[in-house]
Amino acid sequence: MILILNLSVFTLLSLLYFTYKPIKNYRVYSKTITSLLFLFFCLFARLHTKGDFDYFILILTGLIFSVFGDIFLSINPRSHKKSSIIFLFGLISFSVTHIFYTSAFSYLDSMQLKELVLALLFSFIIMLYLKVYKKLEFNKLFIPSFIYCTLISIMYSKSLALLLKYKSNKGIIFLVIGTTLFIVSDFVLSFIIFDKNHNKALPAINLITYYIGQFLIASTVLFL
Repeated sequence: MILILNLSVFTLLSLLYFTYKPIKNYRVYSKTITSLLFLFFCLFARLHTKGDFDYFILILTGLIFSVFGDIFLSINPRSHKKSSIIFLFGLISFSVTHIFYTSAFSYLDSMQLKELVLALLFSFIIMLYLKVYKKLEFNKLFIPSFIYCTLISIMYSKSLALLLKYKSNKGIIFLVIGTTLFIVSDFVLSFIIFDKNHNKALPAINLITYYIGQFLIASTVLFL
């Protein structure tokens, strides 16, 4: 597991380099490898624990769809039309990821109506902020983006509910930190994709928060 973490640091640094200095398809390769590493980390973590198998399968499946999403989002087609289609595929892949993550969290503790209401309110506020205040150009992707925002908000709401119930559980603490970083990475990604004049530091922030978040979520199979 330590070897996987060390390799992931190296591949993440490579990914950051090729993000700012593109060379052929090296960015796609480095991102795919880094994503596969959090998948392998989850598998090896399972070998070192006797945690709940069903929870492990749900998290692992979510990570698998994350890898697909990462591959789609790392592709940079020349035409705007193809770019929108590929982004939509990535959005769908990550939407499935959050459905499985939410299922895993709900397996630990049943979803409550108040958590769904909180998630809907949170997603509405976020999308309103991005669209009206920040004036991001979602165009035809507004509805898919809103649906995605709702799904990740439900996932995050459930993780916070678990923290309130199991405050001292190390796995739950890792889980909440991981999902928080995932939320931050997606929030940053929205500016990268829909704001042509975004800050150049945002891609680095997006990648670092995303991968740390995913590894933390994967690590929860050690404790839950």
